Amino acid sequence: MLRTNLSPRQLVAALVVVAGVALSAPAGAWAGEPDQSQTAPPNGAVIISGQGWAAQTFTAGIAGRLDQVDLLLRRGGNPGDLTVQIRDTSEGAPGASVLASETIAQASIPDTGFTWRSVAFDPTAPSAAGTQYAIVLFAGTGSGIIDPSNAYLWGANGNNTAGDLYPGGELRSSLAGFSWLPLGADGAFKTYVAPAARPRRRRRPRPRPARCRPGSRRARSPGPPPSRPPPAPPSVGSARCGAGTAAACGSP
Repeated sequence: MLRTNLSPRQLVAALVVVAGVALSAPAGAWAGEPDQSQTAPPNGAVIISGQGWAAQTFTAGIAGRLDQVDLLLRRGGNPGDLTVQIRDTSEGAPGASVLASETIAQASIPDTGFTWRSVAFDPTAPSAAGTQYAIVLFAGTGSGIIDPSNAYLWGANGNNTAGDLYPGGELRSSLAGFSWLPLGADGAFKTYVAPAARPRRRRRPRPRPARCRPGSRRARSPGPPPSRPPPAPPSVGSARCGAGTAAACGSP
């Protein structure tokens, strides 16, 4: 169960849902790769209504662009459209910088049970591996009274009963975005990141064999020098060797 030892002004997330939790399949498809998630069946929920805001921090594992989150939500009454933001964090709590934001119509979130609702961001938010970010939710204008009969419920799981289900972050609540209070729980969420393009490695050019024109000296392959016939024996004078001329051929 979620923490309930809070003051009246801090009791933003006091509603606990423990029975009849109906889960439907995730809606929509993602463009990026699955990154961070906490998908345990919820044993509680945080109220999002009026000035009651909620946020789940998480630590990115993929560098690139965060383009979608899935949230386990349920609507009660008419709380107004739901705004979903990606923010930076400061000392573990949501910061002031809004990196991405989308508003979804209340009619797209059913009031019959918890449903995984996909929220796509355009433009997308930066995602640096190892950096902590926050998913921030508020209803309508994010101001006014907190009315449990006209609110969104974000499925959550208390850490004091199931352990810390997601060590990379935690669920927090706030009054209109000020003084974020840890709830000792984790909201049900999934994040998707389009990975940064990796630079291609340049291939080293391979040496090409020299090409020569036909008939050039380089085109001729080296080899042994051509053989020459042995020289003929020298003759004496101009006389030809023959019968009767032995003296002229050098014979005694």
